[in-house]
Formats: sequence, structure tokens, C-alpha cells
Amino acid sequence: MENTVETVKPSMTTKSETSSFSTFYGTKLPAAVSFDYTWTEYPDTDAMVAAKAELTLEEQLKVVNTDRQIAARAAALTIAQKNAGLVKPTAENNDQVRLKELYKNLQTAKVNGVRKYTDAEAREVASTVSGVAWVD
Repeated sequence: MENTVETVKPSMTTKSETSSFSTFYGTKLPAAVSFDYTWTEYPDTDAMVAAKAELTLEEQLKVVNTDRQIAARAAALTIAQKNAGLVKPTAENNDQVRLKELYKNLQTAKVNGVRKYTDAEAREVASTVSGVAWVD
């Protein structure tokens, strides 16, 4: 992970990192997608107190800076996924998600309080009805 630091104003520092992801909602991607993200953090407890962002001095510094980093990374991850043309798979746009949802519904089907299908039968019926083969 690459790390850069730049001072924004006397009381804040901007930091940047590079991260990547290689799966998207359980699906392995052909290649990892790299993205950069930045956040601002307090350099010390004095700057944090001056900004009136207190919990306890040492704990607050760690919590606030971690929260900023996590928020920046999450926002950059969403943008990187969008820029890579990735869309969250749903039953409307992904055959495997649709197949899994049908399978779950068949697993819960009951007749007189008894399951209508075993797991193997539900799996086979879901594939036959949907016309989609399982990709394990």
C-alpha cells in the first residue's frame, strides 16, 4: 500500500493511500482493481482539542483518524467499482443470484409442515426451472 502525507493547514494533515480489491460481491474479478483515497487527520491531540472534536485525548485521536480513513476508503472504493463498470449483482441482473434466490425459496417450501424438497432436490429444481446451470 502506498502512503503519502501532505499538510493542509496547521491543524490538519491530508494523507493518501492506494488499495485494491479482487472480488466483487463474492465474484472473483479477472484482475485486481486499484484505487487511491485520501482523508484528513489531526496531527496531534492539541489540534484535535482546538477543533473541539474530543472524546478522550489519545483515544479520540485514534478513533477520529480511523473513522476518516475508513470513510475515505469506502467512498473511493465505490467510485473505483463504478469506474470499473461494476454493478452490484441482483436477481434482476445476474443469473446466479436469481438461481440462488429460487433455491432458497424451494428450500423453505413445505407441504403439511414438512419440507417439500431436500437440498439436492431444491438445487436441481431451481436449475431446471430457471434454465441456469450452477457455477460453484
